[in-house]
Amino acid sequence: MKSTSKIWLIVIFLLIFGTRIFLAMQIPSLDYEAYSVVRQVENIKHTGLPLFEDDISYSGRTHIFSPVYHYFLAIFSFIMPLELVAKIIPNLLAALTLVVVFFIVKSLTEDETIALLTAGISGIIPIFFNNTINNASVYSAVVPLFFLTIYYFINTLKDETNVIKLLITMILITVIHPASFILVLSLLLYILLVKIQGFRESRRATELVLFFLFFVFWVNMIIYKNAFLFHKESIIWQNMPTLLLSQSFAEVTFLESILSIGAIPLIFGLISIYLTLFTTKRKTLTLLLSVCAAIFLLIWLQYLDLFTGLTFLGVALCIMSAEAFKRLYDSSKILKLKHASKYFLIIISVLALVAFIPNINYFLTNTDVRPSQEDIQAFVWLGQNIPKNSTVLAYPNEGGVMSFFSQRKNVIDEDFLLIPNINTRYKDTTDIYKQRFLTSALETLNYYGVDYIILTTQIQNRLNLTDLMFVDQTCFTKLYPKNNQTQEPIIYKVNCVLNSV
Repeated sequence: MKSTSKIWLIVIFLLIFGTRIFLAMQIPSLDYEAYSVVRQVENIKHTGLPLFEDDISYSGRTHIFSPVYHYFLAIFSFIMPLELVAKIIPNLLAALTLVVVFFIVKSLTEDETIALLTAGISGIIPIFFNNTINNASVYSAVVPLFFLTIYYFINTLKDETNVIKLLITMILITVIHPASFILVLSLLLYILLVKIQGFRESRRATELVLFFLFFVFWVNMIIYKNAFLFHKESIIWQNMPTLLLSQSFAEVTFLESILSIGAIPLIFGLISIYLTLFTTKRKTLTLLLSVCAAIFLLIWLQYLDLFTGLTFLGVALCIMSAEAFKRLYDSSKILKLKHASKYFLIIISVLALVAFIPNINYFLTNTDVRPSQEDIQAFVWLGQNIPKNSTVLAYPNEGGVMSFFSQRKNVIDEDFLLIPNINTRYKDTTDIYKQRFLTSALETLNYYGVDYIILTTQIQNRLNLTDLMFVDQTCFTKLYPKNNQTQEPIIYKVNCVLNSV
């Protein structure tokens, strides 16, 4: 690797990482999803153990997950505040994806200039950028580790001395997250495509894929055995409520999918796929094609949620696009126009940046994914002013953050594994905010043992509400706010049991 390439790679990495940190620090709170991660990290810091048996979530439940990522974050919690850990470390890991992309593309094209171009573009893929910048997502670690495993698999096919590094990354991704199943499917498709395209079969590759297949199933059966037995086939969707699952696919249009990946990676990635299928036959390109095909298949079958699928697909297409970049770059060198190759690099870079800039504004203005400061103050107020054993009803996506700040029981949050009748519970807890009839509302509140109900400013805006429509002065006491200001979170105490109304 040339010294100039090292310098440029460091510069690009620092620019992407710096941009991520700068934007994350502009937001005073974390995204909703982050607080469940922070709560686990906090428990590890204080007790040394994850919170598997949780008395607060769903008013008492068992969590099933791999705590490796949480332990990793907990290490840094001893040297900086938890909220800083949640903002800095995941962004550092996510930014490292571009370094992995650089080495994959360098191996693919043997051109460090194209590798730098592709690495830079991979750092600004909109959906990956948005989904990992402020929510402490485990995908900040999983995505770079996923493609690092691909890199070592490519290198192992060339030189078997890399097999130890490959096995280490395979083991790490398997024990961290079930995304290892995506990798298994990708490698199985690779073995199939190698045979279809008439390549000489590699016994080493087949043995590695079979080992990884059995290892992934074995580890995940150990970690998620109870979830497999409890949910059976619905474990694929992590027991996500049917309504929520259908909304996640229905709410995203084809154009939004394109914009979330980025026009440049998508267009040039598709060109590279065409070249791989019909003109250029190389095993490394076939492997990357297998990754794209596996992810697309899982999205199409709705076995993978859309945002996760598009995140992996965006990075995979970005790496694939390097083949098209390389061909155009080499062609520009033989043109009579002076510095044509430099103009090509500049044009592609500018187009990628122009497509990315609106994403920054979207991130800063999209308040739907994080609690407002007013809502956080209301959650803290709950923790200071209501009995410790109380159960509070918050909207499903707010249950986790409410419990984090108040340390009070919720009725529902966004960890759905091992929760029975989740479709009914989700429907009940969302419908009550639109409920008009007192008797129906009390029936639901009494059934779930709700002592308090909170209507946050976020839900007021989302549902176009100013207050709960079913409340009366007999069965509900308004505790917060004390004044009658509008656009403030509202907290009611439930006074009535249905049979005494």
